[in-house]
Amino acid sequence: MNIKILDSQHFDSKMNMHLQQYLIEHHLPKIGFYHVVAKKGDTIIALGMLYSNHVHPHRDYILFHEVQNDLEANLFIKLINNLEKKSKTRRLQLILNSRNNSLRELFESHRFYIARTTYLIELTEITEIYTDIKRIKTKKLNQMSKEEWQELKKLFHKNYRRFHEGVNVLAQEFSPDLLFEYLKNINIMESTILLNQHSQLCAYFLIGGSDENSIEVAYLGGMDEDHMDDYLFFFQNELSTLLKKFKTVYFEADDSDDYFSALMQKLNCDLSDSYYTLIKDLEE
Repeated sequence: MNIKILDSQHFDSKMNMHLQQYLIEHHLPKIGFYHVVAKKGDTIIALGMLYSNHVHPHRDYILFHEVQNDLEANLFIKLINNLEKKSKTRRLQLILNSRNNSLRELFESHRFYIARTTYLIELTEITEIYTDIKRIKTKKLNQMSKEEWQELKKLFHKNYRRFHEGVNVLAQEFSPDLLFEYLKNINIMESTILLNQHSQLCAYFLIGGSDENSIEVAYLGGMDEDHMDDYLFFFQNELSTLLKKFKTVYFEADDSDDYFSALMQKLNCDLSDSYYTLIKDLEE
């Protein structure tokens, strides 16, 4: 049976219904401003979607999904060509499991390239730290002064912006206050800052979601890499404290983030579980 490529600009009501059913069946988000599908008879066998992210608006995001992971290369190229034609920014970005070599090779053959690798880390134990804990001074976020809150927001904004600019720059309207407000799930009871010898904020360790057995490290960072050893000791101490309360501590670590990269190397983390961010700038 022949396979047809259809785009959402030409969907009739029946095809729109099929699309919605496909999204629901495969637990895909209804966020696209443009869709293109490969269809065999009345069945959708692959989907390409373009969507936007107002926090990082300088690229259009691709979501690609296929049912059996065996789409022929020529059909894949047709789907991607349709997506590229409808890109509003003329810049594209997508996330892909690093184990999916065949799909990665298809995207790379279409001049996409890996801009970032994100590692999914789970810790159940870390090597005990034998440094004098009294030499560091920390404070929970719920104990911070108004001035310390402002310093934290500025430092977080600086690091977040810097470590994302190589892939998709933070929207200009996101000030330090607005960016931190956007982080809805930060646990201020568990999150901690590090103070230097002058009692000034110099690093942060921000906690996200948790359940009975596990807890997430959402973000961490410092003032500058010159004091990385101090920050790493602080990060390890916080991880050790969390592992006394929870069975597992987990985090997503971008290789573009100097602080997470240094921590992964220090802990000799298992890097087998990861995903790629691929990007492409279209020719005008």
